[in-house]
Amino acid sequence: MKIAKYILTALVAVNVSLQSASVLSVSAANTTLADPDLSYLYDEENNYYCIAVGMHDVECIVPTEYNGKKVGELNLDHVFIADYDFPPDVKTDTVILHVPDDIAVDGKYWLAEQTGVPCIMLAYGSGKTETFLSADYESLLEKIKTESENDISLTEAEYKNMMLQIVPYNTGRENREYPILETGFKYDRGFSTYRENGHTYIKIMAFMAGKDIYLPEVLNGQKIDRLKLGDITDPRGGSPQIGKLVFPACPMEIERSTLNKPEIKEIVFGGDVTLPKMAFYGNEFLENVTFKGKAELDNTAFWKCEKLKNINISPDEFPAGVTFNQCRDLMTINGESPVNDDGSIKPEYEKIFKEKFYNTDGIGFVNKYVDYRVKQAVSEAVTDDMSDMEKVKALHDKLCSMTAYDHGNTEDPKNHVDVSVFLNDSTVCEGYARAMNLMLHEAGVESCYVDTDTHAWVIVKLGDHYFHVDPTWDDNDEDITTYNWFMKADSEIKDDPSHENWKMRCPSIMHNFQWEKMPACEEKMGDVNGDDMIDGRDATDILTAYAKSSAGGENSADAIIADYDYNGIIDARDATAVLTAYAKASASEGE
Repeated sequence: MKIAKYILTALVAVNVSLQSASVLSVSAANTTLADPDLSYLYDEENNYYCIAVGMHDVECIVPTEYNGKKVGELNLDHVFIADYDFPPDVKTDTVILHVPDDIAVDGKYWLAEQTGVPCIMLAYGSGKTETFLSADYESLLEKIKTESENDISLTEAEYKNMMLQIVPYNTGRENREYPILETGFKYDRGFSTYRENGHTYIKIMAFMAGKDIYLPEVLNGQKIDRLKLGDITDPRGGSPQIGKLVFPACPMEIERSTLNKPEIKEIVFGGDVTLPKMAFYGNEFLENVTFKGKAELDNTAFWKCEKLKNINISPDEFPAGVTFNQCRDLMTINGESPVNDDGSIKPEYEKIFKEKFYNTDGIGFVNKYVDYRVKQAVSEAVTDDMSDMEKVKALHDKLCSMTAYDHGNTEDPKNHVDVSVFLNDSTVCEGYARAMNLMLHEAGVESCYVDTDTHAWVIVKLGDHYFHVDPTWDDNDEDITTYNWFMKADSEIKDDPSHENWKMRCPSIMHNFQWEKMPACEEKMGDVNGDDMIDGRDATDILTAYAKSSAGGENSADAIIADYDYNGIIDARDATAVLTAYAKASASEGE
């Protein structure tokens, strides 16, 4: 606190006549008192009002009732100097409040630097008095002495009598009023308003944890059109806890706060609403949202609200579905699931599903639909008697028949989500890889999703071996499925720059089944003798093994590595396939 020298100089003269530690009379019977600024906060539990007192003079009377209810509590840190034009002839450090005998007194630890009040005397109706000093009283008094000793020399009592002429001028002083209250049964919270950039903002004090709050459309004569989420506070500290937050039936714009995240279980927007980027991002408490008007929402407004279960909104006003990405518990719209029990889309939701949710990720009912389509695709392609090798090939072929590469929209979000293949006609590598990973898992084949900065595919486990499978590059534009990038070792997949420096990634919660550590794919298909070359010797070994098994002996070739035509059987066709591949590789090297 820095004391202005002109104030001290002006006080030198008046303090010559000061009496030691003078205090005003506690009898207000014949005294004309300046009306204080009174504000209230309703305490539902005790069924009375707490009062805040803004002093315009050194003495005031506290009422016993407000709005038909008892004034039951006075919080001393809500007794404050209401303005800077305090009476110029004050010669005391104390303000006096005449209070009812049965009033509860709290907040006895306050800072005069904030309220402007160093000392408070309570004068009860019975004649009893109590005096309280601010927590920083002594330090403020010492500052006054230190900063003024070169200009004036006073007694201890005279310094004290200067305090109400100096302390209220501290730059940290603020009005400590309670929010203006709406006292109807719906309004058990405190509200206040302020103007900023031509708009009227509302502040909310969530005093009782878990209660519902209904916001007024007009407060203190001002129509409200803005709310900063950071202006929802709990006077006890911590995150404010609200059961239901109900906005009025007027247009409202919400502004996000990174500093304060209120714990709100339900929100009702009574009118048109505008929500900014990541407005409720990551809210861990929100379970239900209702839109009664138009909803202008940023595409990230409700991202990762993992406990959000339901949205109430007119189908005509439904925002982009991506607004609710990663809301994994979101299962209903207007209290009804858009999908049947098996996950198929209900007919009445076909249009909204395809128009609003074609590019979404991690939404509860969309995940259920994806799961349904995955099961459907696997049941159509895989039979119980298939080996894992046959399953991988069948699903590889099935996937290539279900979609096509989207050359013109590679960055479109619709191509980078789990639902991509199952709700759209085309996709890109990420869509292929996600779908393949999910179908393999459904078929009981272990796999994981891997990607680089520019490409994505999967790694599968067959027996004790791991292989790369890239269905995207095997899906030829001429509707011809190839196997050029099917069941490849690390050394083989690296032949193209797009397959370099890959990493395992879990693209969504639907892929949580993956391994913790990415495996190495060390063996090559067809390299039966393990010399890291696929040639005639491998074909010979396959034929030898086939001949032995045909004669009733044990097949000596690895059942996975030797199955070069991917049909689950080791026979002469595998040897032929190895020789064909060897001939092509030799011809390519000779060019």
